Amino acid sequence: RVVLPEGAVVRAGVDLSTQQIGFLPQGSQAAVIGRKFSEHPVDDCLERLQLAAGGWISVKLNRPSPHDHMIIESVGIDSSFDPRTSHLYHWNQQLMAEEQQQHNDYRELSSVDSDAISHSMGGTPPSTSPIHSSMGSPRSPPNPATAARTCCSFKPSNITDSSSINCLICLTEERNATIVHGETGHVACCLVCARILKARGDKCPVCRLPIDLVIQQFWA
Repeated sequence: RVVLPEGAVVRAGVDLSTQQIGFLPQGSQAAVIGRKFSEHPVDDCLERLQLAAGGWISVKLNRPSPHDHMIIESVGIDSSFDPRTSHLYHWNQQLMAEEQQQHNDYRELSSVDSDAISHSMGGTPPSTSPIHSSMGSPRSPPNPATAARTCCSFKPSNITDSSSINCLICLTEERNATIVHGETGHVACCLVCARILKARGDKCPVCRLPIDLVIQQFWA
């Protein structure tokens, strides 16, 4: 739930430099399905949460302490989530977000002087009832196979199960970091765990060589 009076900005990616795609006012609730840390600022990476409806929000403001106020708070686990039909859950969350955005757009349009709209457009002012025709015909939810191909990130063809691509440390996040040592590296951890290993001075969990550098890995 959003607790900051100014609300929460929803961006397309983890980093704060990505495009703003939405806004959550104070008091609104959103389902969270993932967590990562931004690349910048490097000295104090921001904790970012992935929304089931799409986009990312920050846990707190990107300001020096004590002005880094909390943006959101946890209110519990969504009891409507069923792991067996997770694709339907994400689909419904996206539809709800679209409907809320259209409702907000309509409210902004309704706040504009109707006479000015009529004069500028050369017609009658808009109706006071919400307009749903712009949404088009209802879309049918995807089947699980299609959702899996769309939502899951690419992985090498020789990896056949989730345990082979999950982080060796937390066992939950996908491996998206390369632990560099000398002229070689191992893709064994998620970016968060790899950074923790480097910060603590730990060695590579695969070969036990000292860690020189941690970089983010992208399959292509």
